[in-house]
Amino acid sequence: MVRECTGINGASWRETCTLWEDGRRYAINIDTGTYPYPVQAMSAIFGVEPAPDGSRVTMQFTVAPTGDPASQQFVRMLKTSFRPTLDTILDAWQQKAEAANP
Repeated sequence: MVRECTGINGASWRETCTLWEDGRRYAINIDTGTYPYPVQAMSAIFGVEPAPDGSRVTMQFTVAPTGDPASQQFVRMLKTSFRPTLDTILDAWQQKAEAANP
């Protein structure tokens, strides 16, 4: 399975599903040839598992910088700023799930 993604700035890229465990987790590889950020490679694993108060959602990203200093700086920045961004995404997903299942 391949999906086309478009960012808020209009840039687009492809993501290929490399693992699918229905209702549990999936993994993607990102085609960085057209990816709008300076990385050599990027992949992610998204998961959901039962938790005492509902479900636990996890996201794990693997990013490899290019040899370019801007890429290396970008990856360093991700380490410090990406967590709040992911928290915002997860909060929005939770709100949508709760609205759909009152």
